Amino acid sequence: MTEAQALHALEEENRVLRERLAALEDEQFRTQNPTPSPIPTPIPPVPTPPPIPFLEPKIDPPPEFDGKVSEYATFLDHCEFYFDNKPSMFLNNEKNKVSLVISRLRGRAAAWAHALRRTNPANPAFLSWLQFRALMNSLLRNYGRYSL
Repeated sequence: MTEAQALHALEEENRVLRERLAALEDEQFRTQNPTPSPIPTPIPPVPTPPPIPFLEPKIDPPPEFDGKVSEYATFLDHCEFYFDNKPSMFLNNEKNKVSLVISRLRGRAAAWAHALRRTNPANPAFLSWLQFRALMNSLLRNYGRYSL
């Protein structure tokens, strides 16, 4: 067999193999993606009424807190009540809780919180209401009967 004949035979074999490969790929595609059967015309669903929007109650924010120990428990109760009734703002958002509480602090209590932020802005207590409340509890315990 001459070199030209050998080349021609290889080209012919190559062509046959490509045709077989294309046929196999086509068959594989058809088995993986069968022709969908016609979809019957659906019966229109019964319209569902629109959801009733959840309106959060209008509640005044917690009172301001200036550090008087005798008012601390009531202040915390107001804060918790406010958090519970404003889920769009506070549910699973501890940072918002801490920010609200700091915004309601006045006098020496506010000075304490802002000094804490200035000295350690990365303090994890600013991202966790439980940790921040524990810091405030600790501070007020240290002052005993006295105000901040």
